[in-house]
Amino acid sequence: MSHGKGLTAAFSTLAMLACLSSQAHAAQCGNGAGGFEAWKQQFAGEARAKGVGGAGVAALQQTTYAGATIAADRSLHSFKLSLDQFLAKRGAPAIVARGRAMKQRNAALFASIEQRYGVPAGPLHALIQANRQDQQVTRYATYAELARYCELSANPVGQVVLYIFGAATPERIAASDSICTALQLAEHWQDVAEDLGMGRIYLPAEDLDRFGCTEADLAEPTAGPAVRRLMRFEVDRAAALLDAGAPLVGTLRGAARLSVAGYLGGGRAALAALRQHRYDVLNGTHKPRKPRLVAELLKTYVTGR
Repeated sequence: MSHGKGLTAAFSTLAMLACLSSQAHAAQCGNGAGGFEAWKQQFAGEARAKGVGGAGVAALQQTTYAGATIAADRSLHSFKLSLDQFLAKRGAPAIVARGRAMKQRNAALFASIEQRYGVPAGPLHALIQANRQDQQVTRYATYAELARYCELSANPVGQVVLYIFGAATPERIAASDSICTALQLAEHWQDVAEDLGMGRIYLPAEDLDRFGCTEADLAEPTAGPAVRRLMRFEVDRAAALLDAGAPLVGTLRGAARLSVAGYLGGGRAALAALRQHRYDVLNGTHKPRKPRLVAELLKTYVTGR
């Protein structure tokens, strides 16, 4: 469904209907787009009968069948599992249990790494889990799902850097996580065409729907207006994450400050390259040039943000 202004009200309506009567049998929407509009009309009638007001019904009527979001969900190997099976395989307790088992099996290795480099096992486990996820997941339905992937694939890298420099604190780790998520997003936005060629789409399906884009649009040789608007939105979001984490640089000194300034400046230069090419991410991989990289590094190092 689309994520317009009425979406929250629409889901509130559905929740209320579910709570009004445990014996009620709600309208069935089927397994495709064909019956969605008819389902909305039938469900709207049920909603009115249950006392839902005009605002709630109007919000329901504004929703649309988001094909890209649903396709992304159904591309996951776990889509056809029952809820109990899904939680057993992909739920947080299952991931935690695998991590603990891995740590126990390799206790000596992780202990030696922490003793020698100051890096605890947690970030390393996360990176391993990210690699496993990459082998199974090729689409992301929502930005929240993509952000959780970045928590595994990108954020641990920054954490490891801080641990190695003996500069890891909760505040610094939070700022580093913001920067690293942005860097992962920037890399994905540079490689939209390349990733599609390998069967992967990191652009959240909800964003594709919001801007009226399809997977076919991403296969074009150049980006059309809708794709460019989408990419401007994604670039701006990544830039905001970089800015949110940037004060981390000012809390560091020496080699730690230089390292963090380097990857923060690199992220800003990467996003600037996408803007320079007017957000056309389909006609090549647009990397920043060295002069821009150096300039961003120096600016970030000197200003401390």
